[in-house]
Amino acid sequence: MLHSNVTQNPRVLTIADSFSDGSAGVQADLKTFAALSTSAMSVITALAIRKTSNENTIHTIPMDFISSQFHTLVNDIGVDALKIGMFHSFSLINCIVSFITKTKIPIVVFDPAIIITQLPVDSLDILSNELLPFVTLITATLEETNILLGRNIVSLSDMKCAAQDLHRLGPKDVLIKGDHFIPSPSKQIQDEKDMNDVVEDVLFDGVNFTVFKSQRLPMKTEYSIRCVLSATITALLAHGIDITRAIQDAITYTHSIGQNSSNFDCTHDVLKHTLSMCSDQTSNESLKPTTNSELVVDDKQQEVVSNDHNDIVHIKSYGYIQVPRMISQQRSFIQLLKNQCTQEWFDYTHHRFVEDMGNGTLPHTSFKHYLIQDYIFLTNFARCNALAAYKSSNMKEILHAANIVCHIGRESELHISYCAEWGIDPESVSSIREDSPNLAYTRFTLDCGMSGDLLDLYVALSACLLGYGEIGTRLFEDPRTKQDSPYWKWISNYAAEHYQVACREGADLIERLVTDYGVWYSTVRIKKLIDIFKTATELEIGFWAMGLNVEW
Repeated sequence: MLHSNVTQNPRVLTIADSFSDGSAGVQADLKTFAALSTSAMSVITALAIRKTSNENTIHTIPMDFISSQFHTLVNDIGVDALKIGMFHSFSLINCIVSFITKTKIPIVVFDPAIIITQLPVDSLDILSNELLPFVTLITATLEETNILLGRNIVSLSDMKCAAQDLHRLGPKDVLIKGDHFIPSPSKQIQDEKDMNDVVEDVLFDGVNFTVFKSQRLPMKTEYSIRCVLSATITALLAHGIDITRAIQDAITYTHSIGQNSSNFDCTHDVLKHTLSMCSDQTSNESLKPTTNSELVVDDKQQEVVSNDHNDIVHIKSYGYIQVPRMISQQRSFIQLLKNQCTQEWFDYTHHRFVEDMGNGTLPHTSFKHYLIQDYIFLTNFARCNALAAYKSSNMKEILHAANIVCHIGRESELHISYCAEWGIDPESVSSIREDSPNLAYTRFTLDCGMSGDLLDLYVALSACLLGYGEIGTRLFEDPRTKQDSPYWKWISNYAAEHYQVACREGADLIERLVTDYGVWYSTVRIKKLIDIFKTATELEIGFWAMGLNVEW
């Protein structure tokens, strides 16, 4: 069971080994999570002692105790994001896979330290086939990617091809990391434009590539810094920051503490996390990342996928003025809403109705009934947005709501045509009565708009808007979805760019209204909006159940 988050800080869990010197593993992750304003938790899989001879002593934890740690945290506290680290045995892999497949955690970041742990090659199949389909992001080095795919990467083009192949194994996003480290700590970077001293990381989201370019770090070992990088990405994703920005900020943050810790007199890299929290600039006027990081789009990068976007992010300056405040500036109210109803949101976006559409087994009668009720819903959805125009206080907001009403009008005409493809004539669409779950949901949204303000109304509507966009994208990108099923057109429609743009615009509008209305400063207001969103999500679950339980 997933619990709603009673705090505004996301709950982030790491599953990894414990390193007594604090250089890596659970300790490095927890320090990173704490520095980035999350509620940090851990499941310890082994106790490790790092010696100056570079020989580690490992004491493994019994599997039943590892399982007890995990289930206690999930059942008693709840988890919004999970980072998975080292696997040192086949039995541990099976244990973790069982956790992930049976537990509904929204964000799962997998940092596959398979070389450091010398994981047997015959253990890789279970990672590829059973774990990766449940992973939000995999962050693999070049060597690890070579092992997972059985190839040799020698160029940026190879990295992109490999990222595509890893993506086909199931993870939502793939990050292949270049070599971030200069072999000798004494080697200094003389020219940041020298490609020998520039590392390239490649992100692939299933459609687009983003290449992150940064300077190499003069570190003695890799593992300390890689723990911080993946932990930072996990924490930022938990805060609701989008994947591209999360990785860019994570690289910036990691390089900042890496540079500040490079002269630390220790055999191993025990990083100074707190150094990153304040730079030489002491002014509180700017609490965002330093502005010397620039985004450059290179139209010539068309080597792997045609007609794709290939962004190149040049990261030239490292360090934040104050990391926790930076997180506060970038926190997402939408993500906060989802975190407060984790179980309900999962039950809505992974409902049996939805899953049956993906695998093509949904009964046609259920889908046809849903289509008719959805047309009735569209009518009331238009009424809600007309009410939003009335509730708006300026012409820009009024026109925004009016455009949505016009768009719904056009969509309803297409909906009639789509119904005809399923053998449903217009008379049937207009004559069927409105089912109780449909009535409950639409009247709830209208009541929120009538009794509340513009933000109340948009939050009530957002569960539908954002949930359908998330469902469509997930099913569209899932290799297990049947593309030859009659439901592929529906899935493609909600995964299409035009609908995703509508989702982004709707989310941006809510974030702006939250700021304009001063919501972050009122716990009472936040609770009311959480209650609205949670109720709307529960009513969406009822809408899917209505389709399965046909009443006519």
